[in-house]
Amino acid sequence: MKKNIEKIFRHAEGMACEVIFFRAKNALTRIGDNEISQNVFSDNEYADVRVQKDGKNFKFSLNKFDDESLKNAFNNAFISLKYMKKEKDFLPLIKTSVRINSQRLHDAETAGLSADFRAQKAKKLTAYCAKKGLTAYGIISNGSSEVIIANTSGVYQRALETALEYEVTVKCGSGYGAAAGYSNNMDLDFDAINATAIKKAEMSKNPIEIKPGKYTVVLEPQPANELLSFMGYYGFAGQAYVEKRSFVSENLGKKMFPDFINVTDNALDGAAASMPFDFEGWPKEKVELIANGVVKNIVTDRNVAKKTGFRYTGHSLPQPNSYGPMPMNIEMKPGGTSLEKMVKNCEYGLLITQFHYTNCLKPKTIEMTGMTRNGTFLIKDGKISKAVKNLRFTHSAIDAFKNIEAVGDKAEVFGGYFGKSACPALVVKDFNFSSGTQF
Repeated sequence: MKKNIEKIFRHAEGMACEVIFFRAKNALTRIGDNEISQNVFSDNEYADVRVQKDGKNFKFSLNKFDDESLKNAFNNAFISLKYMKKEKDFLPLIKTSVRINSQRLHDAETAGLSADFRAQKAKKLTAYCAKKGLTAYGIISNGSSEVIIANTSGVYQRALETALEYEVTVKCGSGYGAAAGYSNNMDLDFDAINATAIKKAEMSKNPIEIKPGKYTVVLEPQPANELLSFMGYYGFAGQAYVEKRSFVSENLGKKMFPDFINVTDNALDGAAASMPFDFEGWPKEKVELIANGVVKNIVTDRNVAKKTGFRYTGHSLPQPNSYGPMPMNIEMKPGGTSLEKMVKNCEYGLLITQFHYTNCLKPKTIEMTGMTRNGTFLIKDGKISKAVKNLRFTHSAIDAFKNIEAVGDKAEVFGGYFGKSACPALVVKDFNFSSGTQF
């Protein structure tokens, strides 16, 4: 990869040039109807190249690095730059003396897991389900990724990362149960994930219908992560703040949430850590977004920092872009309440396993809509009473955060629209369900 980057710089012929080089190896085994239905492997590498001249940026991508391909790509760039207008908010390529070679989240064993390993894990689940009259679905995937960000101003940053993911859905009669796990290494408990999905499916066998309305909800980590992610993307993104599309635009420094709510974007050593530099090669900072219920900060790139006067926190996406900086490693600090205790302390409410097909209706208030899925249960007097048919919710994530009554004792990591998030289970009062479903 380094040789290809040097080759790209030579073809730039003295122009300022930035390269974001990606390589990803991914393997996936898919389970359907109690058998392996797919087994795939991919090994891809490509580069995003940005060149600058006379206050203008031109960007292109390529996955062939022979001289002819590079010559054609740069000839097109040279011609295009001649006819482009100067950019109002043009910034030259970044410079930093900090060199990063991050391999903390890379595990060789995880990267090299075989198809046989995944097949054996699948067999254990599918054989049990077939024997018990259940039906299993899911995926087991593992892989590694490498990102290098380099430019002709001396930046050269590198990050290696591995991932292991296991998602299971089990069907029992007309009921479904699901469980999932994600890790950078081999510490996933496959048996526990299987047991959880199977138990929830069996409990969901004959769901009853309940009326929509406002309920106290116990959100397991997956739906809790949905709330947290939407808060990050729509609330604490720097461009949304500048354009006054974010609730933070009028509320920075104000106490809006309970004292025990603490949210951070932490790519360095947090539960959802990842690449410790941004897509311009600037080292990322740990940023407090909510501290003891107070709205504290947004994340910034150079453009947002220039417009607001805030510190540049190292959250640039590949430039140029229309999104602006995003919190890509957002996490909520765990509390002291176990999921079991949350259920026990609930007199009347719902236990939610998953949200599905979640979308934002109103970015300013972060009003969300979506459906429950794969295990929705009625809680009465501190005990799970019955499985219920799924419900559609329509609710503001901001209001949900204001109404959090308890935070779980263990954060779990999930992938999001941008990056990763880590959130514990949450208890939220007056959560609004707008309609029911037929399943």
